[in-house]
Amino acid sequence: MKKLTNRSTKLFVQYIERVKDDREIEIPLPDRPALLIKRGIPARCDEGQGYFLSIGLIHNWEKKTYEYQMEFIVIDKRTHPKKYNQLIIYPISFRDDINRVTESSCLIINGTVEEVLSKFQKNQAAQAEQWLNELAISGYPGKAPVK
Repeated sequence: MKKLTNRSTKLFVQYIERVKDDREIEIPLPDRPALLIKRGIPARCDEGQGYFLSIGLIHNWEKKTYEYQMEFIVIDKRTHPKKYNQLIIYPISFRDDINRVTESSCLIINGTVEEVLSKFQKNQAAQAEQWLNELAISGYPGKAPVK
């Protein structure tokens, strides 16, 4: 399976450490509506803990619309919190509600990874890298206000 790079892993860790369950982060962007990111925890996998993040554009302040969602398996074997190379993050699914696309690259049955579709999983890793890079460019996690 294709894991995230060390740079993206570090960004991902900063994200999940900052956002608590049922909390959202709003990231203002200069050229489009703000990104809204919410952390959730899906079903557990024996290989590691699962996380998902949803990214959505806010079309108005009363109704928040989620555009994309990605799910990850996080395997944490760190001996120190800053040893990011001992942390393995695999994207395992992608969902786009606007275009009605759902793509799962990993089949988990009873907590065990049974099958991996490599082509989809590599594409999901590339997309996750792009998202995390865009968040870093827009100032996240350092400047993003927590709401």
